[in-house]
Amino acid sequence: MRLLIDAGNSRLKWAVSRGQGLERTGSMSRDDVRQGGVGALLDELGDVPKAIWVANVAGQSLEDSLRRAAPNLAETAWHFEKTREHCLGLTNGYRQPALLGVDRWIAMIAAFVRVGEAVCVMDAGTACTLDAVDSTGRHLGGVIAPGVGLMQSSLRSDTSDIDLHAKRSRGDDQGLFAKSTAGAIASGSVYSLAALADRGVRELAQLCGHEPALILTGGDAELVAGQCQAPCIVVPELVLEGLNMIAENEL
Repeated sequence: MRLLIDAGNSRLKWAVSRGQGLERTGSMSRDDVRQGGVGALLDELGDVPKAIWVANVAGQSLEDSLRRAAPNLAETAWHFEKTREHCLGLTNGYRQPALLGVDRWIAMIAAFVRVGEAVCVMDAGTACTLDAVDSTGRHLGGVIAPGVGLMQSSLRSDTSDIDLHAKRSRGDDQGLFAKSTAGAIASGSVYSLAALADRGVRELAQLCGHEPALILTGGDAELVAGQCQAPCIVVPELVLEGLNMIAENEL
C-alpha cells in the first residue's frame, strides 16, 4: 500500500494506492495535522504503507509534523518529491527549475499524461496558478494570482466601506453583474479567475496552433470552471494522481 499526501497552504489531501489508480481519498486541515491527524489516519487505514509520497508546499514545519505523526513506520520509505527538470515526458520551463512549486509541477505531469497534448492547468486554491504545456510536453511558463478567498479577504480588509456594505447584503446574486456588495465581491473573484483561464487557453492556442485542453483542480475549481467559456474538466485529485504516476514510474 502506498500513501500519497498533497500538503497545501490550507489543507492536506491524501489518497491510498496499490497501483496506478487511487483507492481512497480524503483531506484534513493543517490544525488536524498538528494535532496528530496523520497518525489517526494511519490507524484508520489499518495496513502499514510501504511508502509515503508527499508533495509539500507548506514548508519544513509541515514536513516535521508529518514525520512526528508517524514515528513507528521504521519500514516505511518516505519520499518528499521535488521539482525536477524532466519527468514523464514533461520538461520544466523555469529558468531555475527547482524554484517551480512542486504542486504545480506534479499537476502538470498528471494533466499532460492524461491528455497527451497541449494543456492549460489551473490550480484554484489559496493561491491560483495557471501553467501552459505545449503538445511536446514543454512547460512554457505560468501565472500566479490570488485565489478566490484571498481576493475577497483583501477587498474586505484593505478598503474602507466594502466590508461594511458586504456584511449588510446578501451574496447570492447570479451572473457577472451583481446587485449587492457581497455578490459583487464573489462575482469579481470567481469571474477574474475564469477570465484568466480563458485567456490562457487563447494564448496557448496561438502558440501551438490548436485549442489546448483546460484542466482545473483545487478547492475552488468547480466555482471557476462554472464560469469558464473554454471547455474544461475538473480533476479534484490532480496532484495526488500525478504523485502516484511518479511513484509508479520509480518502481
